[in-house]
Amino acid sequence: MKKLFNFIKNRKDDSQFDEEQKHGEEDKQYDEDSTKDKDSHSDENSREAKLEEIKRSQLDKKIKKFQNVLSQKIIDLDQLKTLSWNGIPSTNASFRCDTWRLLLDYQPNDQEIVSETIKRKREEYTDMIEHYFGLIGFDSVQELLSKKEMSQYEQKAMKQIKIDVYRTQPEYKIFATSQVQVMLIRILFSWTMRHPASGYVQGINDLAAPLILVFLTEHINHPNQDNIYEINEKEIEEIDPELLIQVEADTFWCLSKLVDDIQDNYTELQPGVHKILNKMKKLIEQKDAEALEHLNQLDINFMDFAYRWVSCYLTREFNTIQTIRLWDTYFAEDEGFSQFHCYVCAALFLQFSKDLKNLAFQEAMLFLQNLPTSKWNDDDLNILIAKSYEMKQLYHYNTHLYQN
Repeated sequence: MKKLFNFIKNRKDDSQFDEEQKHGEEDKQYDEDSTKDKDSHSDENSREAKLEEIKRSQLDKKIKKFQNVLSQKIIDLDQLKTLSWNGIPSTNASFRCDTWRLLLDYQPNDQEIVSETIKRKREEYTDMIEHYFGLIGFDSVQELLSKKEMSQYEQKAMKQIKIDVYRTQPEYKIFATSQVQVMLIRILFSWTMRHPASGYVQGINDLAAPLILVFLTEHINHPNQDNIYEINEKEIEEIDPELLIQVEADTFWCLSKLVDDIQDNYTELQPGVHKILNKMKKLIEQKDAEALEHLNQLDINFMDFAYRWVSCYLTREFNTIQTIRLWDTYFAEDEGFSQFHCYVCAALFLQFSKDLKNLAFQEAMLFLQNLPTSKWNDDDLNILIAKSYEMKQLYHYNTHLYQN
């Protein structure tokens, strides 16, 4: 019995020893795994820090290049286009303001005549709105409209303009301020009166909004350094009315230059829009005929979703910050709005064509009308632009492809 007791005791002791040894090995393994996790996390942080450092260095170099080009006595527009194609730094508001005005051929590239030319164009615009609306000011929209008796044609145009102005960029509160709404109404009405052949067409307000936002940044005293386009109502109120008129005039003339290049999109029957839609369809057919066939099976017409992409220049598919970045490339690219835009629309469709193939009619329509682009960053846009450029290089001069 004593031997049996000793045997059981020894077995327990051995078992306890084995258990302790096992726990010891597990603790050791845990410590090793924990150390590896810490090292891995540290390596990840180190890589991210290095990437941030590289990005800062690249941004600093880009800023210096813009400073050098924009300070030239005669600005080299080809150099400016090359720099702008990959995006204009938002660290200095004047970079994008000057670049857009230059690339739209509103601001001359000869520095000696810039002030005189811009001043004359702003005065011309001021005379125009005095003619249409009487005294210049930033009262409420109701007060603005009460100053003018309108013909039936003007009333019809103004009715649609007001509707569009009130729903412009709802995510930005400044577009609900009386100052910006008055600016937009005068810009759009003045443009309409100068273009009787087309008259006002829905969607032109979407083209004016990014221009206003960009030109306003020049006059914000203490911009948000993380996002200079986050402008609040109080900051608008603090801008001198004379400076607001300058923003309004610059927007009007730049909008006019922009729309002149895509006039076919806004004339009767909008032949320019239909041409882009047909071309876009053929591009997609080359890249992903299966996705196109899926749309046909669902009986989804391109007009059901892509009409808005084309005519509003993706201002409703991307937020305003994303649109501004995309337009940097459009302004820098030859025929950016009239030609390159088609490749961007096609590339955007192809970006999501794989997801689309698994969707039924209702899901597909909702998906195409509400693309999941809200969280896209500059890298995502750069990839889209690069794919668009690649497509243009492949197909732009292929006349056989675009034959009806």
